[in-house]
Amino acid sequence: MTRFSTKTLLIAAALGALIQSAEDAGIAVISDEIYHGLDYAFRAQSAASLSASTIVVNSFSKYFCMTGWRIGWMVVPPSLLRTMERLQQNLAISVPTLSQIAAQAAFDGRDYVTPDDVKGLLRPTFRHRLLLRPEAEVGGQTADSLLDSVIARVTPPR
Repeated sequence: MTRFSTKTLLIAAALGALIQSAEDAGIAVISDEIYHGLDYAFRAQSAASLSASTIVVNSFSKYFCMTGWRIGWMVVPPSLLRTMERLQQNLAISVPTLSQIAAQAAFDGRDYVTPDDVKGLLRPTFRHRLLLRPEAEVGGQTADSLLDSVIARVTPPR
């Protein structure tokens, strides 16, 4: 395996030629596209749009200013999907819930997170961890009302 990292962006024609040359030689292409979106001379093109067999790795770190949040994604050919799922399941337990909420807001193009965003992602997890059905009670409160009161305490007013 050869790692070819230039920390530069290629124009679409050059990237396409590089991918074609690698594929002709039987070399798999993994494109690190973490700097996409921070392109000023030209709009970067994803390697995934040029070849169905290319693997693309990206992150929220640079473009969404979320360095240290440790959340990203991969685009892989269908033939590698199950292999990548197994690797991910063994290399990372889970992305923290708040990182997932912030990442979803970033993908939606928002610069804020609402209490409903938090509730939508936390409610199923909250129920599962407490082994509760929505109508089950803890200290006289349902799981949903208990979660609502917890969120109300930690959510700043907008």
